[in-house]
Amino acid sequence: GVLYSDLKPNQRGHQKLLDSYEYSWSINSLGLRGEELIPESERYRVLVLGDSQTFGYVEQAKTFPTQLEKMLREKTGKSFQVLNAAVPGYGTFECLWKLKRIIHKIKPTLIIVTLHVNNNLIPDEGNDLVNNYQRMLEKQEGRDLTSIEDHAQKNMLRRFLANHSHLYGVLARWK
Repeated sequence: GVLYSDLKPNQRGHQKLLDSYEYSWSINSLGLRGEELIPESERYRVLVLGDSQTFGYVEQAKTFPTQLEKMLREKTGKSFQVLNAAVPGYGTFECLWKLKRIIHKIKPTLIIVTLHVNNNLIPDEGNDLVNNYQRMLEKQEGRDLTSIEDHAQKNMLRRFLANHSHLYGVLARWK
């Protein structure tokens, strides 16, 4: 029931950073950075959720989602639309909130979540999922796992995140 701040639909802006760096941005009618949705037809639609790193404090053509769209088109020869649903300051709670509001309008083929570690693993409630997982493994196995390379351990981490994180759990069940 919490309402998070979001990008105001149908707005454009220009921002100057550090006295010498400037960029422009536009928000479409769904509150996504960039152009309006292109009718589905035979197009693959990728929805990218994220924070300021994904939103990009750069011109639209230099953002990660725009670069990904260009690369997918060039490498596959197929029609893609990669939608930038990132909002500066968003973490997993906010991304889930936004996803629930727009998923039925967008009907993505694929969802990508890209978040900076501070926004991703330390949600508003202070729940650091990776550290909690680490502590759980240390209690279970009596050892420190600073890097997870074993396939079984990676699957265990995926199950842990799916069961203990609001956003990861929804995405793990989404089809």
